[in-house]
Amino acid sequence: MEKQCFRCKNILPLKQFSKDRTKKDGYKNLCKACKNKVAKIYDYSKAGKARDAKYARTDKGKLSHRRSSESYRIRHPYKKLVQEFTRAIIALGELIRPEFCEKCKILCKPEAHHEDYKKPLEIIWLCAPCHGKTRRSK
Repeated sequence: MEKQCFRCKNILPLKQFSKDRTKKDGYKNLCKACKNKVAKIYDYSKAGKARDAKYARTDKGKLSHRRSSESYRIRHPYKKLVQEFTRAIIALGELIRPEFCEKCKILCKPEAHHEDYKKPLEIIWLCAPCHGKTRRSK
């Protein structure tokens, strides 16, 4: 059996739709691909970010964040050590933080990016947007 998606208007097999008991045929009106697109748009909207911020302030949200952070630290102990080492040598004046991003050359307080954590002194200084793009591209 097939059904037409309300958003993209494609006629797709029922496997492409999520189940919904409230609908006459038992399936949602949006295909899974469209539902995911709508959800992603909402997540990046002001309302989606407000929902996430509200959740982060709840006890359940704080616990979830704490567990996630702890799990990350356990899986990547060397990253934390390198980050602490970098902060320490900057504080001691052994390493000077430049005043601009090495990638886009804008004036800012750049963040230390390590391509290889086994080489803690090989640092690329990036602004926050460039650092985020670099991390996400891996």
